[in-house]
Amino acid sequence: MNDGAIARHQLHEKVWTTPISRLAKEFGISDLGLAKACAKHQIPRPPRGYWAKKERGKKVKKVPLPACNDPLLQTVRFEYAGSGSTRRLNGSDTAAKHEEEGRITVPEQLRSPHPLVAATKRRLEYVKPGAHGIVDASSHNTLSVLVSRKSIGRAMRILDAVLKHWESIGGTVEGNRLNLGKDSISIALTEKTEAVRERRESETWQDVRRKPSSKLTLSVDGARHWGLRSNWSDGKHRPLGDLLASFVGGMIRHVEFLKQQRLDGECEARQKQRAKEAREARERIEDAEASRRKELLAAVR
Repeated sequence: MNDGAIARHQLHEKVWTTPISRLAKEFGISDLGLAKACAKHQIPRPPRGYWAKKERGKKVKKVPLPACNDPLLQTVRFEYAGSGSTRRLNGSDTAAKHEEEGRITVPEQLRSPHPLVAATKRRLEYVKPGAHGIVDASSHNTLSVLVSRKSIGRAMRILDAVLKHWESIGGTVEGNRLNLGKDSISIALTEKTEAVRERRESETWQDVRRKPSSKLTLSVDGARHWGLRSNWSDGKHRPLGDLLASFVGGMIRHVEFLKQQRLDGECEARQKQRAKEAREARERIEDAEASRRKELLAAVR
């Protein structure tokens, strides 16, 4: 397994003796990457609940490996750079460290702001408030921020702390994208609005409108799509400023996930390319053999 290759029948045996989550780590790939490899090479996997039943001593049935005559599917190859390498990227350990130990301090005043924060602040102060008194500063060269004018100062101090910390752990900022290695994400800060009921003079009905609530939410764009935590908000007992360590941990986990998806895609592309080259080589050999037989037959005649 040092070269990332394993026989089809051997992988089948491993899949039925070791849970996918643990086995995937041995190959340095994700659960999804290993599942795709099994599907491509026609290797059946244990159904949902299989390992729970086995742990409880219940009888479970192993699905035998079906016959496969394609020589290109007899060996399964995984592209990886060493045990656990696809999971580091300042990755799980760093994310856990931020969530468990780290603390990011929000300054009381905005001094020497990050260039992206400064650009966002200028736009917020220039743009007129829209619906419900919210100002939208979203653009290709500013952060995505939707807050009231009253919350601009606090919002900028929070974002300034996040960006400066991001760069301190090896991240970079380009445009409104936050990079870590080859992968990038974007973040947003929004202010919630709340309903206000007002009774007009000499009227029996109430007029309902919305106004800024001063409660801010930081989001990692796209994280929710992959089932990852995406929002951190002001709470009754903990303001958003106290949650920044957890937020940065969530950012790292999302970048980490995107990296794994990219590596899986690159691995699959390389496997397809190798399979294509092997198929073309086999076709050339078969064509040459057919041509030789034709020449021999012509000579005999």
